[in-house]
Amino acid sequence: MKKAKIIKLKDIATFTPGQSPESKYYSDNKMFTPFLQGSRTFGRLFPEIHTYTSKITKIAKKGDILMSVRAPIGDLNLAPIDLCIGRGLGAIKGIDIPNEYIFFILKNNINNLIKNASGTTFSSVSADEVLNMDLLVPIKNLKKIGDFLWKIESKIEINNKINDNLDVNHISRLVRL
Repeated sequence: MKKAKIIKLKDIATFTPGQSPESKYYSDNKMFTPFLQGSRTFGRLFPEIHTYTSKITKIAKKGDILMSVRAPIGDLNLAPIDLCIGRGLGAIKGIDIPNEYIFFILKNNINNLIKNASGTTFSSVSADEVLNMDLLVPIKNLKKIGDFLWKIESKIEINNKINDNLDVNHISRLVRL
């Protein structure tokens, strides 16, 4: 009995390639729209936002999967809020499957995309390559598997934040000595 099947990303999700505004519209002013150019500030699940833009080009909605489409190809995060995405990223949104489940499907299959990357100096993938990548997807229990993996990832994210706070507290105590 088959436990998994191969499908294309385009069968379960949409993909929006990023488009960068001109750099003159970049800012550190939080009054503007959060902007990500690539995966440089990606965390385990969510990116840190350091740059903002006064000119919106392409938007990733809160909860969309952010994928790096330029070196390093295939880095994944989830958009913590609505944000503008540049050329180094694309936004993936599930059609009938929650984004959290697609996130884990992509993590498990990302090497299928990386091996098809083009470019000699600076590798990248096109929207067509992303949408046509093969995904091995479980036939049964997708929701159960996705829920289980999401709980684990969420706990790891919380533990990482606790550890970061402990590091900051430890350093501040050392400075006072």
